[in-house]
Amino acid sequence: MSIRIVPENGGLDEESRQQLRYSDGVLILGTEDGRTVDSDMVVIGHHYRHLTVCERDSSFPCAVFDTVGQPLQEERRLRNASNMGIAWIDGTRPDWSSQLLDWLREAS
Repeated sequence: MSIRIVPENGGLDEESRQQLRYSDGVLILGTEDGRTVDSDMVVIGHHYRHLTVCERDSSFPCAVFDTVGQPLQEERRLRNASNMGIAWIDGTRPDWSSQLLDWLREAS
């Protein structure tokens, strides 16, 4: 799923709102650009997720799927994710698929 932002008001367009409303959760792709991950956690993982929860009147799980590993896993970033209720799945570990399945089970 891609999320489009309407630049005029900084909000979501109606199609993206609908996609979020009817989704089971959202994964943020953790790449080498830590600043993008930080921004995505705040905008998508916190702000848009909060809007979605209000519109659905139910929880909306979120996780970062970390494709980088240790360089991305700064203590501050992991703490921020935890404080925002965002799970962290380390995609560099051999058991990443079971981590992902566990997150999906817990989220449903």
